[in-house]
Amino acid sequence: MPPLLSIIIPTYNRPEQVLATLRFLQARAIRLPIFVADGSDENFARQNRECARLGDNISYVHSPARSGEGAWPNYRRRISDILNVVETPYVVYCADDDLLIIENAVKAAQFLETHADYIGCHGTYLHYRTVDDQLRIEATAYDSPSIDGNEAAGRLIQLFSRYEAVFYAVFRTKTKRMLIDFYEEREQPLWPEIYHATGAVLEGKVKRLDNLFTLRNIGLAPHAQKMDNFGQWVVSDFDGFFSGYLKYRERFVTWLIDSNPSLDRGRLNQAFDLSFMIYIGSEFDPRLWIVTYLDRAIASEDEKTQLRHRLESQFLQTSAKQRTAGNDNKEALKTLTLSLLGERQFRLIQKVRDVILLRSKRSAIGIKQKNKVQIAPHLLARFSDAEWDLLRG
Repeated sequence: MPPLLSIIIPTYNRPEQVLATLRFLQARAIRLPIFVADGSDENFARQNRECARLGDNISYVHSPARSGEGAWPNYRRRISDILNVVETPYVVYCADDDLLIIENAVKAAQFLETHADYIGCHGTYLHYRTVDDQLRIEATAYDSPSIDGNEAAGRLIQLFSRYEAVFYAVFRTKTKRMLIDFYEEREQPLWPEIYHATGAVLEGKVKRLDNLFTLRNIGLAPHAQKMDNFGQWVVSDFDGFFSGYLKYRERFVTWLIDSNPSLDRGRLNQAFDLSFMIYIGSEFDPRLWIVTYLDRAIASEDEKTQLRHRLESQFLQTSAKQRTAGNDNKEALKTLTLSLLGERQFRLIQKVRDVILLRSKRSAIGIKQKNKVQIAPHLLARFSDAEWDLLRG
């Protein structure tokens, strides 16, 4: 029986990581077609060519940037070329330092086989790192509910009210081709990941199964570039952000109306605006805003001091009544924290707390060992032993 699913691994100048990922995938009981889309410089590509030696199910394609071709156009071209030769009905991306649980990726494809109104499917993503030759699983990365609204605007607010990249879910191959073709010959006024996620949820529903799907490496890539989040972008260059956002909105609204001319442009514009405001708010840091405002808008040092006290009192401190309620009720404290920081920042703080707990002696005693896999105690009960056993070996 031919496989349902192919795996695409984009890579750039990281031979050790991509080879480790491939060895993990090849150790699974299920063998799937794997395509390595390499944009590396030639000296790294010489090492990456070892990929093809790991199995006849692996296809290695080296396609570095052409003269004058930027990083994103090269990436888009590499992926597009691979998608044009993929023969399976479903496809999934795997980062070159992540660990995809193949058995559950196949289950995601099987779900899509019987649910035509869903265009993507995945499970829970966990954060991991390698410590002393051991795989240490520290916290969840992505674990939000399915995006299952019946209307496009409903799915849009589901995406942006608790944003997580859907880039690495299992998709129908034709959907992936459509999404990657949408980027062709276009500048990217907002990040490509946002374009992919938006296009995906406008096209259909995305299911999250309750299983282990991918382990995401939280180590820093040697060529990683610092990116400001949208809250930082708004604070530092509102005109630039707003111009990019309007282009982004116009492209998707026009795309929707081209497929359904009866849609109302004004209502669609408002749906985009209101949903994206939620996303920006979740990334907005009042501390950064206060510092930036006082630095750029106020000349007098005395007035800066006076305004700083007022702004910090208003945006960063809570009333005695709120503090009391928060101390008496953990849920109220969580609600209060969310209102001050936004959900995204709150979840990041929770992740940091999880990592700190894991590294403490008290927590380390409770780490469960599965061969060379260490699992943080607060994650043990999250999945069955059968799920964790997928990481054995």
